[in-house]
This record gives sequence, structure tokens and C-alpha cells, in this order.
Amino acid sequence: CSVGTSLMRTSRGPLGVRAQALSVLATTLSLPGASALARIGGRPTPCETTIAGIATTVVRPSSAPPWPALVFMNGATPDGRRHPTVHRLSLALARARVCVFIPELAGVAAGELSPRTVAQAVAVSEAAARRPETADERVALVGVSVGGTLSLLAAADSRLRHHISVV
Repeated sequence: CSVGTSLMRTSRGPLGVRAQALSVLATTLSLPGASALARIGGRPTPCETTIAGIATTVVRPSSAPPWPALVFMNGATPDGRRHPTVHRLSLALARARVCVFIPELAGVAAGELSPRTVAQAVAVSEAAARRPETADERVALVGVSVGGTLSLLAAADSRLRHHISVV
């Protein structure tokens, strides 16, 4: 799972990219008609694993790798990486042929950031970039709320300099 030069590589023109974005948003937000859109793009495969010693949900597209990849850092929520909206977003992105990594980083569920949290985010991002299914050994870092701050802090680490496509 990785993100190459752009998060959504596609041979489709601007209209195809917009349709893909609409599908991701509609599915994530549970908009009317989203169930029909959810069938587009194949069935993603979510799995629970450990990456760099951190419990991580990985949602893989149905197409053959390598894929653009995204490390998603959720906001403060007791559900952590298992929050229903995070789950829907990861499935929608995987249908759009993006591999999604969602780590359970120390303190994030409670809204706490520490040097340990940042170190874990860097370690997971670096390990995700180096996985064989990751295109170009690069990942996008995306976060919501405290996860957005964490994404920016992790991206500033020199070990990720050549592994980040976008934040």
C-alpha cells in the first residue's frame, strides 16, 4: 500500500476522478444511494495486523498491487481506529484503489499526543511505505482533528523525507 506521485492515479479524465471522489464521499458520509456506489470498484479486504509493533487495520483494494497508500490517523474518539466513519472511509478509499493503513497510536483515542505517539506514527508510516504492496515506497499521511496534527508532526521527521507523497 502506497501513494505514488498522486493519491488517485487514474487513466480516467477529470470527470472520472470527480466520480471517484463522489463515490468516496457518499460512501463515507452514508448519503442516500451510497450502497449502489459502494458496489463500484470491487470488494476491499480489511485485516487486522501489526505494523512496526503497532496494531493496525489495513484495508486493501480488490485489484492487484502495488497500490497508492494512505496512513490514516484518526481523531480523539473512544472507538479509535474502529470508529464507523473511519471504517466507511477506509472501505471507500480501497474501492478507489488506495490501500489504507489505520494504526492504533498511543493516546490518540483520548486526544493525547506525546513523543511516543509521534514516534509510533513515524514508525508505522515508514514501515507501510516499505511494504511490497506499496507503490513507489511512498504514502500519503491523512488525519482528522488530533490526527491531522499528528500527520504533520510525523511528516516533519527526516526518516520519512523520501516516503511521503502528500499530507
